[in-house]
Amino acid sequence: MSIIRKIKKYFFIKKNIKVGQNTRILTKLSNFGSEPFLVEIGNNCTITPGVNFVTHDASVDIALRYKNKKRIIDGKKYEIMAKIKVQDNCIIGLNSIILPGVNIGPNSIVGAGSVVTADVPEGVVVAGNPAKVICTLDEYISKNVEKMILIPIENNMETRKSVIMSNIK
Repeated sequence: MSIIRKIKKYFFIKKNIKVGQNTRILTKLSNFGSEPFLVEIGNNCTITPGVNFVTHDASVDIALRYKNKKRIIDGKKYEIMAKIKVQDNCIIGLNSIILPGVNIGPNSIVGAGSVVTADVPEGVVVAGNPAKVICTLDEYISKNVEKMILIPIENNMETRKSVIMSNIK
């Protein structure tokens, strides 16, 4: 494990973010919001750059004010707070936003730029704003089988060579 990964892991542990084995987190620690301890990520996941985990929503304060309801009781105000759970073998695409209370089922893909407002079932691909199921994981693999290339992960130069030599169109 590289020194950078060890340092990152230390900070995730210090912030009480539960992160499983073989999980890559490429987004910033600050993208876990003010309650990072409410985020749990399973094994073998990839969290790409720019992904934001929103564990609370203070907009209920405005809604209560609008409805002239009591929003502060005994010096405390209302907010929506909930855990976010990403189960095993998931990838969350670039610049996605995961909202409070969302559970992302195992073996699922969240497309880049998605806003996930509700639970994601097991073995599906979701995308959009709000994110909706667009296909199963099996359908996704079938659609993209011709674009797939086998690349070595041990050596960066070999990886580059494999990609260049493949039939990328």
